Amino acid sequence: MNILIVEDRPSVAQAIAQCFDGVDYVTAVKIAHNFEAATARIRKKHYDVFLLDINLDGSRNGLELCKHIRQTNKDSLIVFISGFIQDDILDQLYGVGANDFIRKPFVRKEIRLKVVHWWNFIKAGRTKKPCLEYHGMSYALERSVFKIEGKTIPLTKALRRLLILFLQSPETIIPYSRIQQEIWGDHDTCLKQRDFKGRIFELRKRLPVSHKDWIKSEAGEGYILRKELN
Repeated sequence: MNILIVEDRPSVAQAIAQCFDGVDYVTAVKIAHNFEAATARIRKKHYDVFLLDINLDGSRNGLELCKHIRQTNKDSLIVFISGFIQDDILDQLYGVGANDFIRKPFVRKEIRLKVVHWWNFIKAGRTKKPCLEYHGMSYALERSVFKIEGKTIPLTKALRRLLILFLQSPETIIPYSRIQQEIWGDHDTCLKQRDFKGRIFELRKRLPVSHKDWIKSEAGEGYILRKELN
């Protein structure tokens, strides 16, 4: 999950960013302080979650930014975090495509819980079931617990991120570039060579013998999670 925080006060932006420290499936948290800086970041990277203030530095505000985001990011999560506002402004927030609103002064736990709730809703088949599942494999997003046939499998943070990527898109080739961006946070994938085979090998080692061959290499393309046919 890539998160973009757009807030004109640096100290507040940092406080919001700290809400996601240690969250396994958060790959990157970036900050912008105005409309122009935010749109520049959006052009360079895909973001799953946007946390916006209404009042921003410069001549354009968060409402305009939300409308701009919705033109190309139909399924991204947009939550406004702002001070007291009038009812008509609240109507405008939802009118331009916001999913939710949190009042300042905020409670950090509320921000994290709301983002996790919406993430579960969007990524787990648009249901409230906070779990990714595939043929006996399951990952509970809120508790960061991975199980196969009911047995808990311990994983490192990096391996949990890799597993989430496969469980979100089973039976679909995950390109090397996407793995590199999601696991290591690299946007320009030409700059660094990453040890894909090593990470895949480590993940396979944690799986039961019956599941080791479910993660397959697609030469020149990437990797895929696909159940072995008996």
